[in-house]
Amino acid sequence: MVKHLQGTAESLYGFPQPVANQFPTPIPARRDPSTSDTGYIIGQVWINKLAGTAWALVSNSGGVATWLSIGGTLTPTVANITATNFITAAVTTGTTLNSNIWSGTGTNAAINLVMTPKGTGNVTVTSGAVSLTNGNLLLNTVGNGIQIKEGANARMGTTAAMTAGTITVVNTSVTANTVIFLSLATAGGTTGALSSVPTAGVGFVINSSSATDTSTVNYLLIEAL
Repeated sequence: MVKHLQGTAESLYGFPQPVANQFPTPIPARRDPSTSDTGYIIGQVWINKLAGTAWALVSNSGGVATWLSIGGTLTPTVANITATNFITAAVTTGTTLNSNIWSGTGTNAAINLVMTPKGTGNVTVTSGAVSLTNGNLLLNTVGNGIQIKEGANARMGTTAAMTAGTITVVNTSVTANTVIFLSLATAGGTTGALSSVPTAGVGFVINSSSATDTSTVNYLLIEAL
């Protein structure tokens, strides 16, 4: 544990301002800072000379210091921003971001955001959309896929058996931009070609080209942008 007395910004004397505050001098060290490195003023910069990393003190409350990584060993091609429970050093089961923005800029660097949950945890977005402005959603492990919860007003599900080649699905999530994908679930009667007629805010009707079709139907709803 390393503790220091409250730091004081150095001052410069001169004109036209008699006294001007100078940003606190960075701390050169041979290790990264820890939650025990308290006693510094907010904004203090810590540099690990051995690892080539830099940190800034963003919180100092309750005897626990929170240091935010602000840089690492530079390379001309790749800059990595890694979030592994670093917002509060005392966190042991997950990372929480509240009104924070991660961003990276540069003309000669690829910016990678790597989020590593602890153990078998997940990266969870509780509200808002995840937008890929210029990229693709990649599932790079065989066997992994997209999972969608089913239920009332869900975006995916399976109907009951059609009656005389038709069935109405109540789903208030349907909009004017909803594209409906249909596939046969369990065949019944004389099957036919499937089509749908949506009504925004109400649901959609599935029709078969066969009037004796009593099949059940899988559906998937996707919004067009």
